[in-house]
Amino acid sequence: MFNNWALALVQVGHPIDAEKIYRRAIDISSVDQSDQGVSPMLLINYASALRELWRLDDAASYAERGYAKALKAASRLLSINPCCCVAGSIATAATCRARKQC
Repeated sequence: MFNNWALALVQVGHPIDAEKIYRRAIDISSVDQSDQGVSPMLLINYASALRELWRLDDAASYAERGYAKALKAASRLLSINPCCCVAGSIATAATCRARKQC
């Protein structure tokens, strides 16, 4: 529920509000202060909101974690493949900017 709400907020141009809601969803889903119980989709969507806020290093970190989790669960989550492409792009762009190679 929180994921969809935050996604809608990003799409209508309210990434600051979305970031707070994504953060709450991640906190609720977290197990032992880790992202073990957090879905790859939530991590990737959170990365997209962070990208909108120009928090590129944070966006890259969450995108990479979401992408890695999605790849591990690929047999169960085939529908997440488009999101994996987005996550990879976010991570690559943020890394490229950080290294000033873009």
